[in-house]
Amino acid sequence: MTALRTTLAFNGPMSAERATPALATRVPGLLKNMVLFLASPFIGLAYAVLLPFVGLGMLLWCAIEGARKPAPTAAAAAEERPAAAAVQVEALPAVQVAAAEETQAAGSVAMLLLELLAAPFAGLAFVIALPFVALGALAWTAGKAAFAPAA
Repeated sequence: MTALRTTLAFNGPMSAERATPALATRVPGLLKNMVLFLASPFIGLAYAVLLPFVGLGMLLWCAIEGARKPAPTAAAAAEERPAAAAVQVEALPAVQVAAAEETQAAGSVAMLLLELLAAPFAGLAFVIALPFVALGALAWTAGKAAFAPAA
């Protein structure tokens, strides 16, 4: 009660006419803040739910863009690097080049499948380990700063 009396004594009594315009100008801002505060969990949930679909859409877009571009040929490689490409093409017969490309294609598909299977586990390992790595880096930096000789 003392704080109320002190405030009234310092500012003087406030009339209802003086208080109403100030309150009327603040109500829309307060209501906006209240609505945003109450809606923020649902906005975050929408982001969390839709993020995988956005990622899949980007993956699909990249795949379509990659499919639109023509596959590189030996002639295109020779145009990009004429001297090195000519030596490589002349050094190997066409049969060996075709066999090497087939082996490389099969190996790249197998490697892609292996990477796709390992990616969730690698992500989980990073999510678990990186907070501890960050704490270690922070402790290391703090230790260096604490025990560094004064300049």
